Amino acid sequence: MFNQHAKWLKVTRKLGWRKPVSSLNYLLSSHVWRQDHNGYSHQYPGFIDHVANKKADIVRIYLPPDDNTLLWVGDHCLRT
Repeated sequence: MFNQHAKWLKVTRKLGWRKPVSSLNYLLSSHVWRQDHNGYSHQYPGFIDHVANKKADIVRIYLPPDDNTLLWVGDHCLRT
C-alpha cells in the first residue's frame, strides 16, 4: 500500500490544479517482525529498505537516537 501511495504522490505533483497532499506519517515502533513460518526475525530492515529507495521529495526517514531528538522529530512531522 505504501508503494501505491508513493506512486500517487509522484503523479499528483505534476498536476497544477491539485493542492499539495499532507504527509503520511508512519511510526515504526519496532524493528522486530513476526513471521508465521519462522518465528521472530530480529532487526529485519525490509520496510525501511523499501522506503529508502524513494526520492527525498516523497519520503524522509528519521531514526532518532535519543528522547530529545524523538521529541523534535515528532514535532517536526506533525507541523510539516
